[in-house]
Amino acid sequence: KGLNQGFALPKGISHRQEFEMTKKAGFDGIEFNLTDPFTAEEMEEIKALSKEFGIHVLSLVSDLHWQYHLTSNNPADRKRSQEIIKELVTQAKELGADSVLVVPGTVNENVTYVEAYNNALNALIELKPFLEEMKINVGIENVWNKFLITAFEMRDFIDAVDCPYVGSYFDAGNVAINAFPEYWIEILGKRIKKVHIKDFRACDSGGVLSTFVDLGEGDIRWNRVMKAL
Repeated sequence: KGLNQGFALPKGISHRQEFEMTKKAGFDGIEFNLTDPFTAEEMEEIKALSKEFGIHVLSLVSDLHWQYHLTSNNPADRKRSQEIIKELVTQAKELGADSVLVVPGTVNENVTYVEAYNNALNALIELKPFLEEMKINVGIENVWNKFLITAFEMRDFIDAVDCPYVGSYFDAGNVAINAFPEYWIEILGKRIKKVHIKDFRACDSGGVLSTFVDLGEGDIRWNRVMKAL
């Protein structure tokens, strides 16, 4: 069990403070949110802090995947998105993490569902040799992106990539706007590489960002989610 650095820890603190707070809170690890890759100096610092505090780096995330999409119709954007994944995987391996989180992109006014599906699928298939060599998991996160919006779609997409290192980074809170998380877990099964835990309260059969709430204050039936996991 770990904390997501970008959402669970204060902004602007040092890496040492991040490890101190995570340790004090009783967690086992940290997931780091990046824009630019860690510098060589940061990598050495984080490895040393991880050893000092006994806190593992669990996974890495890049917010650049909201800018450069695997789903894009622009080949340059898709290539940059692939490069970001390679950067994350390379640094994750060096830090001892076993996975990275990937937002594959969006369906929007300029990218149809069919285009998004085929673009993202082909881009991940192209990455298979690299991922199989590195042995680091890529977890596709279910987010509010109008893409892979049902458990069966996510399952079939992962199976189409056909790589043991590509699976689901399952976010229990994100599916709660239109589904029950425990039912997704039943369908995705061992394709799930990691899980994000946050709570959600429905609002008029929908919701907005402000209806993500603290654990235990939302509508998610955590006893069923844990049983499913």
